[in-house]
Amino acid sequence: MYSFQPTVPVAPRRPTYTGPLARFLKKQAEVKEARTTATQLATMRANVLALVEDPHLFSEAERTRAAANVAGCHCLAQLQRWFRNVYRLLKERETSLHMAFADGSYTHLSVTA
Repeated sequence: MYSFQPTVPVAPRRPTYTGPLARFLKKQAEVKEARTTATQLATMRANVLALVEDPHLFSEAERTRAAANVAGCHCLAQLQRWFRNVYRLLKERETSLHMAFADGSYTHLSVTA
């Protein structure tokens, strides 16, 4: 099973006040933004990988490739696009599988005893 354990990179610690208030507030805002971005990236990575977990709809190669690409992506917009595209593909495959069961063109024989 290829599940992505979201790891939030350690953002810089909150700065301590050591000078002009404007510089301190700017540093504080930068740290807050870095933490928010890291959390959003980890969440989107986990969301994309959760969609490809079903072994009946996605092959082992697809899951492996998705895990590698998602782990290496640091762009929130790209991860959102992947989420939309993978979700669309998941729904298409689910619909196709349901239709195949409904019209009888799909049969599944268990090979384990």
